[in-house]
Amino acid sequence: DLRVELVFIDYGNRARRNFKDLFYLSDDLKEYPCQALECKILNVKPSLLQNPTGVWTKKSTHTFDKLISDEKYDFFEIFVHGLDENLAYINLFATTKNGTRDDFTNLLVKNGCADQMNKTEIDLNLSKQYNKQHHNDLFYITSRDSDYMPSRPCYTNQETELRRNNQTKQSKFRNKYYDGGVGVNETNGPDDLRMSLLSINSDSPKGDVDYDENDESSYDGYIELRGPYSPLECSYHSILNVGQSKKVRVERDSINYVTLDDDPTNESTRLMIAQEVTLNQQGNTMILRKTCLMPKLPGLPTICTLLFAPTVEFRTDRRETIYTGALCGLGYDDSSKVPIYTDNDIEMAFDIKIDANDITMINSVRMAINMVIGNEKEVQTWTNEEKNLRLLQQRACEKLLRLILRNREIIEPQYFSRPYKWNQVDKSHLVDPLQMENSSLIVNDGYYTHHKAVLLNEPDN
Repeated sequence: DLRVELVFIDYGNRARRNFKDLFYLSDDLKEYPCQALECKILNVKPSLLQNPTGVWTKKSTHTFDKLISDEKYDFFEIFVHGLDENLAYINLFATTKNGTRDDFTNLLVKNGCADQMNKTEIDLNLSKQYNKQHHNDLFYITSRDSDYMPSRPCYTNQETELRRNNQTKQSKFRNKYYDGGVGVNETNGPDDLRMSLLSINSDSPKGDVDYDENDESSYDGYIELRGPYSPLECSYHSILNVGQSKKVRVERDSINYVTLDDDPTNESTRLMIAQEVTLNQQGNTMILRKTCLMPKLPGLPTICTLLFAPTVEFRTDRRETIYTGALCGLGYDDSSKVPIYTDNDIEMAFDIKIDANDITMINSVRMAINMVIGNEKEVQTWTNEEKNLRLLQQRACEKLLRLILRNREIIEPQYFSRPYKWNQVDKSHLVDPLQMENSSLIVNDGYYTHHKAVLLNEPDN
């Protein structure tokens, strides 16, 4: 007989029953509220490495069920931080039969299912949740400062807010735009909003003027204002050397023309890729077309650049204890020491900790790509060519995923003192990856060459 597993939502227990024993619940019983209370662990969020969209995956749910059902735990403790109707924000702890106490926040982070949130992110999520429940009774002001701190919700009413807006509007007209009856006409761009400027008598004192905003006859000039802008609106800049002094704009018809930061507490750099890049008529703005917005994963721009750059020279701190950045491009001529094509060089400072294992993994992916697309003549001599190519592509994808999904420490970027300068590392300090561990797939001939690492010193305690 077909059996099903039942979850009793009032007490959380489970049972298995025959499918034929199930029956529909009457509508009268559905009116009674459930005794179960929805709980959310306060200081965790879905791992961006598992799912860049910020949604809990099936793998994460399965891992949580496996942890919660582990027989080694004797009992669980819940610390409630806040209640909002039928939702509770909690911290979950489990105690084993040996008396060991485990925090589920650490367990989920350790298993790669979740990322731990800082206090700012916790406050922001609580404010968003409260805003959804009481959106008619409060307003919320955000900030785009380097230290993102949301303001607390402030209660207000429609009459008070309307009076405050009118006072602010009158103050701006009186103190900034009155110019003795002379109309002002400024043009700042095609996207600006046009606003009429009120004309007043030059004999009237600036602070004691009464006017009617609805009287169209009192308007005799225009000014053009930019905006409105969202504090979460993102701006982009070119990572190429040639584009450092130019503005960057996305074409109007693109879906990425206006990009909002959906995770403002995440200070990681976000990458946008464009298939076509052109200059405007003045030559001071780069226009991006056919763009693709990459997920906001920590270190993704760094990993992508190191993966596909023809030549890389790593930067280190003064004591050569850590990697702080890299110069990527075509390199320099060995005889003349002149850069080959400096316009397309990329100087970047790492915002994640890169070590020798990362360089080895990057070289391994590059050599796997070489075996697929760099040695076509050799591949054609293989038997079962299609099967072997598919196997190589699968292995290259697996190596790439392991490289991207590796947990790395987020660090403060350290900028190199001599940017876009090649040959800044003593060649005696360079290490050939062929001599490093797990480098059996690295070959000299191919589409991509292997990156040479810098021999680091032991950090001082």
